[in-house]
Amino acid sequence: MGPPSYPLKRINWYIDNKKARIRPDVIRDAITDFGYNEDDIYKALKKLKLRHFHRPSVLYHKKTHEGKDIPCDVYIARDIIKNKRLYTHFYIDSRNNLLIINSFHK
Repeated sequence: MGPPSYPLKRINWYIDNKKARIRPDVIRDAITDFGYNEDDIYKALKKLKLRHFHRPSVLYHKKTHEGKDIPCDVYIARDIIKNKRLYTHFYIDSRNNLLIINSFHK
Protein backbone atom coordinates (compact mmCIF):
# COMPACT_ATOMS: atom_id res chain seq x y z
CA MET A 1 0.00 0.00 0.00
CA GLY A 2 1.34 3.39 -0.96
CA PRO A 3 0.98 6.80 0.64
CA PRO A 4 -1.99 9.09 0.08
CA SER A 5 -2.17 10.71 -3.33
CA TYR A 6 -3.06 14.03 -1.71
CA PRO A 7 -1.45 15.33 1.51
CA LEU A 8 -4.01 16.32 4.14
CA LYS A 9 -2.48 19.79 4.26
CA ARG A 10 -3.51 20.19 0.62
CA ILE A 11 -7.02 18.85 1.33
CA ASN A 12 -7.41 21.38 4.15
CA TRP A 13 -6.25 24.17 1.81
CA TYR A 14 -9.02 23.31 -0.65
CA ILE A 15 -11.61 23.31 2.14
CA ASP A 16 -10.33 26.56 3.68
CA ASN A 17 -10.31 28.28 0.29
CA LYS A 18 -13.84 27.13 -0.61
CA LYS A 19 -12.54 25.03 -3.49
CA ALA A 20 -14.29 21.84 -2.40
CA ARG A 21 -17.52 20.28 -3.61
CA ILE A 22 -19.63 17.50 -2.13
CA ARG A 23 -21.78 15.38 -4.39
CA PRO A 24 -25.52 15.65 -3.52
CA ASP A 25 -25.81 11.90 -2.81
CA VAL A 26 -22.89 12.21 -0.39
CA ILE A 27 -24.70 14.95 1.56
CA ARG A 28 -27.80 12.73 1.66
CA ASP A 29 -25.71 9.83 3.07
CA ALA A 30 -24.12 12.13 5.68
CA ILE A 31 -27.55 13.36 6.81
CA THR A 32 -28.88 9.80 7.01
CA ASP A 33 -25.86 8.25 8.74
CA PHE A 34 -24.72 11.07 11.03
CA GLY A 35 -27.22 13.94 10.86
CA TYR A 36 -24.43 15.96 9.21
CA ASN A 37 -24.85 18.85 6.81
CA GLU A 38 -22.28 20.23 4.35
CA ASP A 39 -20.44 22.31 6.96
CA ASP A 40 -20.26 19.31 9.32
CA ILE A 41 -18.70 17.22 6.54
CA TYR A 42 -15.98 19.82 5.95
CA LYS A 43 -15.27 20.07 9.69
CA ALA A 44 -14.97 16.28 9.96
CA LEU A 45 -12.63 16.08 6.95
CA LYS A 46 -10.37 18.68 8.55
CA LYS A 47 -10.01 16.34 11.55
CA LEU A 48 -8.58 13.50 9.46
CA LYS A 49 -5.06 12.38 10.34
CA LEU A 50 -2.59 10.28 8.41
CA ARG A 51 -3.34 7.36 10.76
CA HIS A 52 -6.89 7.30 9.30
CA PHE A 53 -5.55 6.71 5.79
CA HIS A 54 -6.74 3.32 4.57
CA ARG A 55 -5.52 2.98 1.00
CA PRO A 56 -5.00 4.76 -2.28
CA SER A 57 -7.46 3.94 -5.04
CA VAL A 58 -8.58 5.16 -8.44
CA LEU A 59 -11.93 6.26 -9.77
CA TYR A 60 -12.98 3.48 -12.09
CA HIS A 61 -15.88 5.35 -13.66
CA LYS A 62 -14.03 8.56 -14.46
CA LYS A 63 -10.82 9.45 -16.29
CA THR A 64 -8.79 12.60 -16.76
CA HIS A 65 -9.13 14.44 -20.03
CA GLU A 66 -5.90 12.62 -21.06
CA GLY A 67 -7.61 9.27 -20.40
CA LYS A 68 -5.63 8.51 -17.22
CA ASP A 69 -7.06 7.06 -14.01
CA ILE A 70 -7.90 9.64 -11.35
CA PRO A 71 -6.36 8.76 -7.98
CA CYS A 72 -8.51 9.03 -4.88
CA ASP A 73 -7.70 8.51 -1.22
CA VAL A 74 -9.75 6.31 1.09
CA TYR A 75 -9.90 7.08 4.81
CA ILE A 76 -11.57 5.19 7.64
CA ALA A 77 -11.84 6.90 11.02
CA ARG A 78 -13.44 5.70 14.23
CA ASP A 79 -12.58 8.67 16.44
CA ILE A 80 -13.86 11.68 14.49
CA ILE A 81 -17.61 11.17 14.87
CA LYS A 82 -18.50 9.94 18.34
CA ASN A 83 -18.98 6.16 18.44
CA LYS A 84 -19.37 5.94 14.66
CA ARG A 85 -17.16 4.59 11.91
CA LEU A 86 -16.57 7.07 9.07
CA TYR A 87 -15.66 5.94 5.56
CA THR A 88 -14.76 8.69 3.13
CA HIS A 89 -12.91 9.14 -0.10
CA PHE A 90 -12.11 12.12 -2.25
CA TYR A 91 -10.04 13.29 -5.17
CA ILE A 92 -8.81 16.49 -6.75
CA ASP A 93 -10.31 17.49 -10.06
CA SER A 94 -7.22 19.03 -11.64
CA ARG A 95 -9.10 20.44 -14.60
CA ASN A 96 -11.31 22.60 -12.36
CA ASN A 97 -8.89 22.78 -9.41
CA LEU A 98 -11.49 21.44 -6.96
CA LEU A 99 -11.54 18.89 -4.18
CA ILE A 100 -14.41 16.49 -4.81
CA ILE A 101 -15.81 14.56 -1.84
CA ASN A 102 -17.08 11.39 -3.40
CA SER A 103 -18.13 9.43 -0.31
CA PHE A 104 -18.92 10.10 3.37
CA HIS A 105 -20.86 7.46 5.28
CA LYS A 106 -20.79 4.76 7.98
